[in-house]
Amino acid sequence: MLISIPLVQNGTAVVYPGDAMKWAQTNVVGQTVVGDYSGALYLTDGVTKAFGWTAYVPPAPSYGTIITPLAMLNRFLPAEEAAIRTAQASSVQIQGLMDRIHLASFIDLTDPNTQGAINALSAAGLLTAARAAAILNTPAALIELPAVLPK
Repeated sequence: MLISIPLVQNGTAVVYPGDAMKWAQTNVVGQTVVGDYSGALYLTDGVTKAFGWTAYVPPAPSYGTIITPLAMLNRFLPAEEAAIRTAQASSVQIQGLMDRIHLASFIDLTDPNTQGAINALSAAGLLTAARAAAILNTPAALIELPAVLPK
């Protein structure tokens, strides 16, 4: 979106610079025109500034590797969670892993204990190696962050 002040001819007629069809979707607010006009910015003194602009793509936000325990559980697919919960009944190791997830105040995806736990679920056949890697290597999303990040 570019901002322009319309040029005035003879003190009355408002003339928009460039091709009028390119200004068809502009919004006039007072004497300021806001709209998309490719490659140029028109200033109040009538001077045109040309730019080789391309579409701006903002960088993806990075929220780190700390997530909530609920976010960790939500990373399991429904079938994976069902298999893990079924295995808890017969495996003290898996029960212990799940207890630690539930009792944690936060989970750091880069912590060796977290990686070991997810890899143990993979070794037990409850997750594929690809899914274990996806769970551990997917960066935290905004919704997965704890209310207070650890120091």
